[in-house]
Amino acid sequence: MKIDYLIDTLKKQNFPKDQYAVFGSAVMAVRGMREAPNIDVIVTDKLWTELLDKRHKPDEEGFIRIAQIKISNWWFAPTRKNIPTMIKEAEIIKGVPFVRLEEVRDYKTFVNRDKDKNDVKLIDQFLSTTSADEPTALGIETYQRLLDIFKTEIDKRLGDKILSLVIFGSVSRGEAKGSSDIDIFTFFDNSKIKRNELNEILTSIILGLRKTDEYMKLTDKKIYPEIYPFLISKSKARDYLWVSFDATEQGLIIKDTGDFAKDLIKEIKTKIGNIGGRRVELASEKTCWILYDDFSYILENKINL
Repeated sequence: MKIDYLIDTLKKQNFPKDQYAVFGSAVMAVRGMREAPNIDVIVTDKLWTELLDKRHKPDEEGFIRIAQIKISNWWFAPTRKNIPTMIKEAEIIKGVPFVRLEEVRDYKTFVNRDKDKNDVKLIDQFLSTTSADEPTALGIETYQRLLDIFKTEIDKRLGDKILSLVIFGSVSRGEAKGSSDIDIFTFFDNSKIKRNELNEILTSIILGLRKTDEYMKLTDKKIYPEIYPFLISKSKARDYLWVSFDATEQGLIIKDTGDFAKDLIKEIKTKIGNIGGRRVELASEKTCWILYDDFSYILENKINL
């Protein structure tokens, strides 16, 4: 069946985008690899309960079926990630959340039926031919409007509980690809908010970004901007200075209450400089930090920045 028809049928259900994701062969069909006979949808327990309350009854196989839509809050074979995680990490295509292709490949590799073996070959062929078309050399400018929305939501919902936001990694270096994540050091005041509570709010904000026009515009360009906050509490920020090394050369500060991140980065730079530390590029084009040239010194002394 044509995937566009299946997607239109799914959209008419008006499911919340953070409560479901398309799984199975439709993930391949939306990329033109092959057609799908129906559309498999995994949902959260919350949405499943709501559907039951609306008198949708599971069939003898345990699925709720609406037209060509097959819905479940479980899956009949092991997957690498659980359903809430796959929904959280889904990418929006044609206005609908789809489980990432890599997860479908992993699942089909595990099941290993004849049709799954053929699908794995199709997925591998697709990935090998599309990687060359992936946007590259993307920098902060590409994501600026989306990050502005993110920061506005942070200020509105978390205020001074978030001390600083520092972008690092491929985006800050201008080396991101369409599939790259946006890595952000997120310094928070743990006297005002607990890590678990912060995680829940950040997840809600990030899922909300997927509903914005700016996110859709980026996905139309084959750019899938998933924000990954790296949480560091105020009380521990100076206990693990090595974690923030990359921020000294590549960090882009987009929020900084009382110059918290600016002062921390300055402190790290000073300590690295005092011991002669430096960042070097390896033959693989990856980079690493060298703090001491004399390895015997490291073995004989306690290292404490």
